[in-house]
Order: sequence, then C-alpha cells, then structure tokens
Amino acid sequence: PYTTVTKEQAHTLYAFWSEKTFTVHLEYQDGAEDHDTTQIIVVNGGTYGGLPTDPERTGYTFAGWYTASIGGTLVETTTKVELTADQNLYAHWTANSYQVSFSCAGETIEAQNVTFGEKYGMLPTPANAENFAGWYTSEADDAVMVTADTVVSTAEDHTLYARWNQSNEIRVTLDAQGGTVDPTFLIIK
Repeated sequence: PYTTVTKEQAHTLYAFWSEKTFTVHLEYQDGAEDHDTTQIIVVNGGTYGGLPTDPERTGYTFAGWYTASIGGTLVETTTKVELTADQNLYAHWTANSYQVSFSCAGETIEAQNVTFGEKYGMLPTPANAENFAGWYTSEADDAVMVTADTVVSTAEDHTLYARWNQSNEIRVTLDAQGGTVDPTFLIIK
C-alpha cells in the first residue's frame, strides 16, 4: 500500500525494521522425550545464547550441539546466528568409560576399563578355572551373568563376581535370542 504525502513542507521519513527470528529445534538423540527445552528462538546477528549447555544422559558426557546428527559443525552459545530458515541442532554424546573390578575368591585380577553402551569384550579367566561358571553382577543367586558379548549398562565403576559350578551341578544359561525367558538359567544336578 502507498501513502499519499499531503504536507507541503520538508519532512523526514523513518524506516523501521523488525528483526528476523528463527526457530532452532533441539534433537537430543538420547531416546528421552521429557526435555525442558526442545526449541529456542534466535535472531540473525545475535548468538545462540539460549542453548542448553548441560543436558544429561546416563552413561554419556554431553559433547555439544552440532548442525548434523553425525559430524556437522559445533554450535556454541557464543556462535553468531546467520540463518535463512529454521534449523535443527543435534546433541552429540561421548560414551563414558568405567572401571570393572573382579572379585574372585581372594585371587587378585587386574581391573579393566569398559565403555558404556559397548560390549565388555574379553573377560579374564581365574587361575583356578576348574568348574568356573563365569562372571556375575553380584554374589546373589539371581545375579545376571556377564559375558564378553554383554553390553555395558552400569553407569559407574563396578565389580563382577566369579562363580563356580559345584562338582555335581551344571548351570545352563538360556538364550532367548531376542525374546524373553524366565528363568534365565537352569541348574542341572
């Protein structure tokens, strides 16, 4: 629309600009749905000052916000906003490392480091391996067996406990191959 000027004397016109804002959607990539901040509004020429700087994920350390789910460019709270459209930012995470100790009837076995979310890998065999049944999450009867293929899900330093079969007993662990089974083992005498 046009405005007709009706004044016959000199006057000044002023231009008013509104800042262009964009929505930045935050993808936490952690499987959780209950984050306090899922988007922020930014202004071109400003910064990403409203980004959450300390999200949490069990077993992981926050590594920053990036422009791609894998790789991408790091965006920090001080990064200058230069957008032409709304944007997605992706949280990147670094899996934590934890120390696993081994309790083995008085035998000293060197602790080893494991990475959360990855397999335990090679586990030690006790010097007295006769009737050795494996490593378990506790000394309780219902403890879970841990093998080289078990994925680390304990987000702290922890201990695995050696267990032996009685000479007249064999413990058979049942593998449901992706399903569920209860109990997870049988003892055959």
